[in-house]
Amino acid sequence: MLNCSILFLVLILYCVEGSRCPDGEFDKWKEFRGFCYHFSERSATWRRAKEACTRAAEGSYIADILSEEENNWIFERLNTYHYYEDYYIGATDREWEGHFVWENSGESLDDTYTNWNEGEPNQHLDTPENCAEMKISNGKWNDIPCDIVMRYVCKLPVYEK
Repeated sequence: MLNCSILFLVLILYCVEGSRCPDGEFDKWKEFRGFCYHFSERSATWRRAKEACTRAAEGSYIADILSEEENNWIFERLNTYHYYEDYYIGATDREWEGHFVWENSGESLDDTYTNWNEGEPNQHLDTPENCAEMKISNGKWNDIPCDIVMRYVCKLPVYEK
């Protein structure tokens, strides 16, 4: 009986405490492995997407993707929304052509997990492609011009209670 009472108390505390992710305008945050993720319903250029993520919640940023597991989880979520456009992620080579880094940390993608589509990044037709997207068709990444308007993924460490 004591074990049931403890379990009941833990469940009540969890329900009262609520989510470790933000509420409000960006109320569709989803938690995964210590981070909260927001999948935008609005579209923006990469710069505006980055700004929107920063405004969404203190400490939020346009998402970096640091493991295959995280990439797969994000890809699965994107496909539940049934949108037809791809999503910006936080990789960019705006500062140094051909050297992609995560916007939030400045860490080189050469030193982290990557999931580029075959032949990417590629500066297609010599067009500046300094930002990255996740393809909703296969979860792979592609470099694209930063002024394309599309949805985006924001990321935020969970709130510790």
